Amino acid sequence: MEIMSPFIKETWGLSRFNCQQTSVAGNMFFSGVSAFYSDVYSDGIEEKPRWYDIELARFDQLVTFRKEYLDMLPSLGENWISGNSSLPSRAVIEKSKKLLDEFNSYLVRKKQHKVQIDVPKLVMGPIPAGGIGIEFHVNSENALYVSIFNNNTVEIELKYFDFYSAIEPTEPNRRVIADYELLASTNRNSGWGNSLPVLQSEDAS
Repeated sequence: MEIMSPFIKETWGLSRFNCQQTSVAGNMFFSGVSAFYSDVYSDGIEEKPRWYDIELARFDQLVTFRKEYLDMLPSLGENWISGNSSLPSRAVIEKSKKLLDEFNSYLVRKKQHKVQIDVPKLVMGPIPAGGIGIEFHVNSENALYVSIFNNNTVEIELKYFDFYSAIEPTEPNRRVIADYELLASTNRNSGWGNSLPVLQSEDAS
């Protein structure tokens, strides 16, 4: 049995994570992490983590990094892009961080309830008009676009293949999670698939 040293495992994990990041004009793009099977060794004992545990742990880490990224946005300065552009307000930054936390908790609850988990590709960045845009992509054809503006408005746009639907919700975070759940379940039924089955039999083993 070949045992990977802790340093090599850590370096390999970071390189996989970093290669999925690209910064373009102030926007942060993150590829959806692919499920993989990994051997983790602890005290000489081989352990095989469930693949959805790995995905959820990596998404949790991603949320932590994105919240740090949001806190750094004020350092861009006014007119951070060519032409007239405004920085997101502190209130918008805090609302965005809360949305990420609540979405992360939603994924964890789905695991606890042993139901299908759909881990999205996350795309986010500042909006020139003043605010923050956050996108949750089920796949290339289905996504949820959230715009949180400095004027205290929130817009949500749902894309299902060539169909678009836009709303201004009264309870944005709850609506984002409900719409994503609808989009993900509809996507599963369409046969595209981009989800992690949490099987009762695995937890019983």
